[in-house]
Amino acid sequence: MGEIAEIVRKVPVEEFVSEEDVKRAGGGGSGSRGSGGDDNKGECCTVSVARLKRMLKNRGAAEAGEVCKEKSELVEEILKVRKYNEECAICAEKYEEG
Repeated sequence: MGEIAEIVRKVPVEEFVSEEDVKRAGGGGSGSRGSGGDDNKGECCTVSVARLKRMLKNRGAAEAGEVCKEKSELVEEILKVRKYNEECAICAEKYEEG
């Protein structure tokens, strides 16, 4: 049991970022082309470059974070390596921001 606890302690902790917010961080939006009426517009770029690079590192793709020159390129790489799911694999609860 102690070995399992040690493995779990070593797993990187990452604050949840929805797939939609990751896409918005790259400037791509979530499929809606119009800019009117988006209450989250001010929050769309709150995912920093440093955070995007940490997300890549946590998924074993740190080298991609080093070669990407634009934020949109980081987002593309994250979308390639991220296995997005709306529920936590451990507790089976829906993810919440924060």
